[in-house]
Amino acid sequence: GKEHYAVLRAKEYIHQFYTKNISIHQLAKVANLSPYHFIRVFKKTVGIPPHTYLNQVRVYHAKKLLSKKVSIIDAAFDTGFVDQSHLTKNFKRIMGFTPGQYSNMIQD
Repeated sequence: GKEHYAVLRAKEYIHQFYTKNISIHQLAKVANLSPYHFIRVFKKTVGIPPHTYLNQVRVYHAKKLLSKKVSIIDAAFDTGFVDQSHLTKNFKRIMGFTPGQYSNMIQD
């Protein structure tokens, strides 16, 4: 039960601070677990590692911004990605298409 609650706290932290550079040590501290144990528990509970979860949250928010016609570069920076190529790589891996393709789809 304690571990489940720790993962929930970490997920809440990710959703609140997804634009920041969040480290495993920060998340482990929020969860009150050692970094190694936190990663294992998070992956077991959520099904993916914390960093992958963070990128999914960022892509979700970038997708919302793109649907509001925000430029790809602004969406990248506003969601915590280092640059446009970092967003594009993660967006394509998660969504199956690039942010540019998504923008074109929603405009058509």
